[in-house]
Amino acid sequence: MAAGNIHNNLVFENVTLAFRPNFSGSDPHGYNDRHQRYFDIKLDDEMAKDLADEGWPVRTYIPKNDPDNPILSLRVFIRFDKVPPRYAYMIVDRRPVKLNAENVGTLDYADISNIDVEVRPYNYSQPRVGTKAMVESIYVEIRESKLYEKYADIIESSEDNDDLPFDVNGD
Repeated sequence: MAAGNIHNNLVFENVTLAFRPNFSGSDPHGYNDRHQRYFDIKLDDEMAKDLADEGWPVRTYIPKNDPDNPILSLRVFIRFDKVPPRYAYMIVDRRPVKLNAENVGTLDYADISNIDVEVRPYNYSQPRVGTKAMVESIYVEIRESKLYEKYADIIESSEDNDDLPFDVNGD
């Protein structure tokens, strides 16, 4: 199948990220001037070949320190403006948190234990012909720290009370 003519969604479970994700759309090095939000799914050789044959934009990165073992990946974009994901959740301590444009950036530095994602093709023909991989739905499980687990009950019971138990003004 040719690029720009893909119709089927892909489902990836227990995704391994190829590189540090950019869910926030930040541009620290000047390469992401459109502030696109994305992550790269690491692919094995067989899957990379199959996806490339279908027309998906499989990327190859050759590490300087290990040129004999290229990293194959599929860059997946996530947007919340034009066509947002149907379902987008971060799972923290078995509790779902709906992801949106304001909080999705927290995933950039989260300790992710698992990602399951459904990817849909976005076929375009201007100015070139091609396909972009877009998030249809995503579930990201976050591994909590041992200290959070220790204090979670206390934090949850006091979330409604933001008052300090002492006077900060010294009055």
